[in-house]
Amino acid sequence: MDKKKKTKKQHYVPRFYLSNWANEKGQIWVFDKSLKRSFQANIKDVASSNYFYDIPKEVLESVSDDQKEIISFLADKQIFEEMLSKIEEINSKIISKILSKTEKIMIFPMNVSTDNYLKISPQDKKELSFFLAIQYLRTKEARIQIEQLYTGTITALMQKTNYAPEIDFSKYDIALNQEYLQLFHLDILFSTDTIEKIATLLENYHWQILINQTKNTFYTSDSPVVYYPNVKRKNPFKSYGFASYGISVYFPLSPKYALLITEIDFFRQIEKQLYYKNVGFVGEDNVIFYNDLIVHHSTSQIYCNKNNFRWAKKRIEESPDLANINRKRVEIV
Repeated sequence: MDKKKKTKKQHYVPRFYLSNWANEKGQIWVFDKSLKRSFQANIKDVASSNYFYDIPKEVLESVSDDQKEIISFLADKQIFEEMLSKIEEINSKIISKILSKTEKIMIFPMNVSTDNYLKISPQDKKELSFFLAIQYLRTKEARIQIEQLYTGTITALMQKTNYAPEIDFSKYDIALNQEYLQLFHLDILFSTDTIEKIATLLENYHWQILINQTKNTFYTSDSPVVYYPNVKRKNPFKSYGFASYGISVYFPLSPKYALLITEIDFFRQIEKQLYYKNVGFVGEDNVIFYNDLIVHHSTSQIYCNKNNFRWAKKRIEESPDLANINRKRVEIV
């Protein structure tokens, strides 16, 4: 039997998802932040990298003989790419169902009944929560943050512990071997504990479908799951995360629709102000706000269904560092 052909180009944002912004030829508009220009590309050629989820050969050569057999098996089968494909298959159907239901209901006046009709089922929430947790961690942006966290922590420890006092570590950059960085990323990405913790938090938060009522479209990017705080922390040095009080997670589904997932205790405080609880109508200022989040958190590329990146260009003109792929993401204090 012939060996299954290996997948070379591996996507860290699924093609089924990007297709929601693509034309009938599978083309999507791309704005490259570092190039500061837009162009059309096929969805098979964006948000991907060669052998991104494969175990590097250099790692295989360095492991002990008793580990080599199982690791070689995992590498040969491209087990991580295979697992992601199965998760994508399940969630592509769920997202398609959400978009279809929302599109159908929009021909009717919105009321409590239609609002309840669009409520996402517990089972779909469970699957999507797992998908979103993985999507957040599977990107090139996540890999860069892992590297900066690792190298930044080592640098800070050396400076604070006065290790080798004759050396000024601030003058040097500590680099991480890229093959081992890939392995660290895979270890985090396929750590059941990490994924399940994030997924459980999301599953128990409040979910809304956002409906874009403007002529502008929701952007997406090469890092499409983003979160933001609704409440400022008293301690400015303490970072935000998925478990933080008042956090909201934003995930665009298409040019017209998006998911907003809000920490439940904060949502309970504001829900009395909301007429609809499962649907949110989004105006011009909100679209700018959410697109700004996408621009800010993208690694290098922003995607749209049309060549309209006016806001992205403005944002990068105001904050040029956002166009630098090596910009600092992680602050070690």
